[in-house]
Amino acid sequence: MKFGFRPLRTGILLIGLAGLFVLGMDRGRAGPSIPPEKSGVALKAVKYKDLTEAIRAQRGKVVVVDVWGFF
Repeated sequence: MKFGFRPLRTGILLIGLAGLFVLGMDRGRAGPSIPPEKSGVALKAVKYKDLTEAIRAQRGKVVVVDVWGFF
């Protein structure tokens, strides 16, 4: 059987079009759906010595603490 290059070119073209379709679908979903000021989430930088007091002030709320530093 002799197939030639036509099926190969067609397959490559279809894969390329599928890739463009997938990339196009993801374009509009980059940003958050709720603006940060209306979401109720607040980010606050706190020094280590003030950390306990800052956490106690949030009693009854969910608090996420991310601690990092240069060592």
